[in-house]
Amino acid sequence: MKPILVKRTLVVGALMGVAEVIPGVSGGTIAFLSGLYLRMLSALAMLPAWLKQTLIDRQFKSAWQRADILFLVILFGSMLSTAMLVSGLIRTALAEYPIPLWSLFTGRIWVSAMVMLSGDAEKSIRKWLWVAFGLVLSTLIQFGLSSALEVSAITLLIAGAVAVSAWVLPGISGSLILLLLGLYPTVIRALSELDLTILAPLALGCAAGLLVFAKLLESIYERYRSETVWLLSGVLIGSLVRLWPWQSIQSYQLRDNGETVPILQFPVLPWEYEGLTGQDSQLLIALCMMIVGGFMVWGLHRRVPMGSVANDETQ
Repeated sequence: MKPILVKRTLVVGALMGVAEVIPGVSGGTIAFLSGLYLRMLSALAMLPAWLKQTLIDRQFKSAWQRADILFLVILFGSMLSTAMLVSGLIRTALAEYPIPLWSLFTGRIWVSAMVMLSGDAEKSIRKWLWVAFGLVLSTLIQFGLSSALEVSAITLLIAGAVAVSAWVLPGISGSLILLLLGLYPTVIRALSELDLTILAPLALGCAAGLLVFAKLLESIYERYRSETVWLLSGVLIGSLVRLWPWQSIQSYQLRDNGETVPILQFPVLPWEYEGLTGQDSQLLIALCMMIVGGFMVWGLHRRVPMGSVANDETQ
């Protein structure tokens, strides 16, 4: 088992926590660019074997030595703690400064997708078909699922498994999946209030997703890296339909806790938004926030091209 650089792992985990509560760059991408991605993915893939040795075979010492559990505890502990701290700020911004915040998200998503696509020199039709498939899939999820999803233990279990499966792959964040499923505001509120009725089933779904899909996702990423990046790039671009700061909301869904969630909305131009709502479009501020979000992602990705994998063994 490789030695653990505790301070470095804590810092990377904290950066992953910030990334995971903001749709855009994923925690997996932070680990990727920080040189810990392969170690993290390998450790996650070993979890089922570690659980079997620990719970069934009772080989506690050998199981602990073979698995990289302490590394995962430090990394994910730092990530979760930071996510809870940041979630309160995000919740406040969603309520009081929605247009600047969604503009920041839009800039981050757009540049993330462009960086991912530019990292592959192939210009074949096959590449763009994968991108188009991801775009269509993302759009269908946004218009087809959010109105049907009620906040329940089963919904949160499934959402957690799907979100964490996407999160393991660099390029797409779990928070973006929650956003596409219409659950993002609910989860941010739960994180800021430490609402275990929401967080417990979500965490259980995440754990199940890691145990079931980690090895599969590791294999998929190793064998079909380019196709995975193209598909995720399309999903990112498609998510801009929901992230666009100016929306015409056609209908709401009233959930059991009194929360109102838009279920049918369409992106509109800033001046159309002003005419429909009578509110200021904050166009100049929005453009500035888009640029800021884009530069944040661009600066991060300058360190390591998306076509290569940083490995902590080389650091």
